[in-house]
Amino acid sequence: MAKKLSTKDAAHVLCSIVHDEENLEPNHQIVMEIGGLTRNNDERLGDYRVTVQRVR
Repeated sequence: MAKKLSTKDAAHVLCSIVHDEENLEPNHQIVMEIGGLTRNNDERLGDYRVTVQRVR
């Protein structure tokens, strides 16, 4: 999943992730990677990726 998003949109994404985390299997965690500013240095956070990984 990759999308350009604003800071406000990112807050909504983070809230939904925290909610989803309550339903994870044991020893799993949600990892969110957020890219930096775009080359034009506008306010978008850039690409993000959300994955569920098993904790080792």
